[in-house]
Amino acid sequence: DVFAKLGEKFGDLTGRVETQIKPDVSFDEVGGLGQAKQILRGFAHALTDPDVYRQWGIAPPKGVLLYGPPGTGKTMLARALATESGAIFYHLKLMNLTSKFGANTGELLQEILRIAIAEGRAVIFLDEADALSLEHLLPPPQAREASARLVAALCEKLDTVEETARLLVVAATARTDALDPGLVAPGRLDHLVEVPLPDAEAQREILEVLRSRTEQRAGRKLFEAIDHRRV
Repeated sequence: DVFAKLGEKFGDLTGRVETQIKPDVSFDEVGGLGQAKQILRGFAHALTDPDVYRQWGIAPPKGVLLYGPPGTGKTMLARALATESGAIFYHLKLMNLTSKFGANTGELLQEILRIAIAEGRAVIFLDEADALSLEHLLPPPQAREASARLVAALCEKLDTVEETARLLVVAATARTDALDPGLVAPGRLDHLVEVPLPDAEAQREILEVLRSRTEQRAGRKLFEAIDHRRV
């Protein structure tokens, strides 16, 4: 209902903003990426028990940047973080948002953040954060100027998020060179987590996750023992 009202002001958000009230992807369903999973599991405390941070005299994190090649599991990691912490998952597809709403994107992002804070525990996933550079829409001089205004609007809202707000912004990109440095300034998306291509062991884990999931859905054994080294 909240997003329906938002759509009345900004236009149809279908395919641009998706929400899951109860996401159901666990970290166990993500093959490999052991270090990234360990870090994000730690950040779940910022949503479930932010007082843990305050007991040590530090502020809970507000944002995380996941970076790495396309298709390495950044979206699954963000969704698993929401599942682990019992948070609503807001998936903002920035390439589609910026293309559709142009100059209004900054205001729209601020509104979504405001709504998410009011609705309770939340993970806001900024998919393809490099789209904030607006290089896909405008020539370089105009893109830089418009992007600076857009990023400033987003950062302004991030800076005003209270420490008590159980909100974590997770951005993902395959192009760190296209990000405005202001986004990763202290107090914003200042925790950087690499999501690399899988090595041999991670590939084995991925195949095992897929095998297990497929057999579970089928309700029967489907595969003989897999020679992962040969595969």
